[in-house]
Amino acid sequence: MTNRRTLMLSVSAGVAAAALALVLLPAPASACGGMFCSNGNINPASPVDQSAERILFDINGDGTITTTVQIAYAGEPSAFAWIVPVPSVPEVRDGDIDVLNRLDQATQMPVLLPQPEACPFTNSSANSGFGCGDVSEDSATSLRGGGTNESADGQKSAVTVYASSFTNTYEFSVIGAQNADDLVEWLQENEYNVSDNMIPVMQPYSSDGMVFLALKLRAETSENNLAPIEMTYEADFPMVPLQLTAVAAQPLMGIQVFIAGRTAYAPADAAWARPNTDEMVFDQFGTSNYFEWVARTASQAEGRHFVVEAVGKATTLGITGFNTKTITRLYTRMSPRFMNFDPRFVPLHGMPEGVSSLDFSDRQTIWDCNGPIADRQPSACGFNYCGVGASCSVDNGVVGCACASGDVAVGMTGPTGADTVTCVPAESPYGVQPADGMPDPCATTNCGEGVCVVRGGFATCACDPGAVARPTLGGGVAQCGPGGGQIFGPGAGAESAAAFDESQRGVQFAAPLWGPLMLALLFLFSRRRAASGRIG
Repeated sequence: MTNRRTLMLSVSAGVAAAALALVLLPAPASACGGMFCSNGNINPASPVDQSAERILFDINGDGTITTTVQIAYAGEPSAFAWIVPVPSVPEVRDGDIDVLNRLDQATQMPVLLPQPEACPFTNSSANSGFGCGDVSEDSATSLRGGGTNESADGQKSAVTVYASSFTNTYEFSVIGAQNADDLVEWLQENEYNVSDNMIPVMQPYSSDGMVFLALKLRAETSENNLAPIEMTYEADFPMVPLQLTAVAAQPLMGIQVFIAGRTAYAPADAAWARPNTDEMVFDQFGTSNYFEWVARTASQAEGRHFVVEAVGKATTLGITGFNTKTITRLYTRMSPRFMNFDPRFVPLHGMPEGVSSLDFSDRQTIWDCNGPIADRQPSACGFNYCGVGASCSVDNGVVGCACASGDVAVGMTGPTGADTVTCVPAESPYGVQPADGMPDPCATTNCGEGVCVVRGGFATCACDPGAVARPTLGGGVAQCGPGGGQIFGPGAGAESAAAFDESQRGVQFAAPLWGPLMLALLFLFSRRRAASGRIG
């Protein structure tokens, strides 16, 4: 049974078939236009998941926790719905995006690469290079206290409404009931865009006596000015209710958790570890396969695995606003098939402090004076995790996923913006389904050597025997085509660093650019200093 004094957070959207995307995105990170870039003492760009659910749990020390969640939404304001189970009636306000930005920037992991093989450069190449506001006090609404279960006509209702109010960005209500079907009916009657398939995943929280915070956008709010949502309420430990998140989660959803408390925090019912670069690879552009490695590692643990990216005192990390609290940054990627538990985070004394690094500096270099060394390049499968029981192959430089029986292929855009494909169960137990009268997404979908399968209201492809699914431009529906090429397990593993195969030569290297680019790379490496306080 769920501990009622555990802080729980989830995002859930009930949508009728339209391509509604309710996702949580980190704030924009600075990017560099060249092959490598410098960020202080960090030479290559730090890995940033641009599609992760990003959450801050701030342990207040008085029996309450303040949670901040960044929300990004594309679509009509009337279609937005966000449902969160909470153990007590919360105080709700618009949050401060700068808080999440400071945490993210101060705890990003550096990537250290091996130096290119020494080569002379002439002076002729020396000139080449690489290229809504604060919330007012009266908009922060305190909602502690009782509620009413009277409907508008004065009749008794099965749903108790503890409060209804608004912030500058959101309208919200706090409601509770013994039966989740009553809750969903109330939400639908009050124009919250939720679907009946939320009932079975909401019921366990209702049975445990929890209440629900329901948000929708105010009429004057657009998708371009959404503030984070901030909630404060009584709780002992933070928890992410993944079982409710599974209703609207996409495959390999990133989950970024920040916890500010008196000590470090770790998951109580899932494994945790630091990044293991022995199982990772990096490519000609200095990009590691960290995100795909996290997806594979978490899937192998059936979702019960988090990576500790940083631990340290806020003052040591240079983060203002948290006094002497310890900041813990954790990350995972998970598909709905494994969202059958609610990870809880508990204090862990003695966890080594520092920001984790992706240190490949002792690896054999993959560059020389002429550019990338062809027979040292990793397989393209290193940057695509095909999923549980699947196999990844490379043919003419393009990955292909052969899914396990009963799975379908889903095309998606990965955390780095690359087009990828992964395999998921053909049936989504709580996925949003098309409403009556809505167009069939498979009616306009061509899977190639496969058949289209509607999964959670979206088109996916089940490939014919012997065919493999390949990613499409923009993360669209995967296409099934002939199999073939070299196989590298399920993808995203150390086996992806196998010797170069001619069938992988799909992208030709731009040799004329490598002189100035390698000069800039050597310059960056010559300025590298040992990063202080780094984990592993």
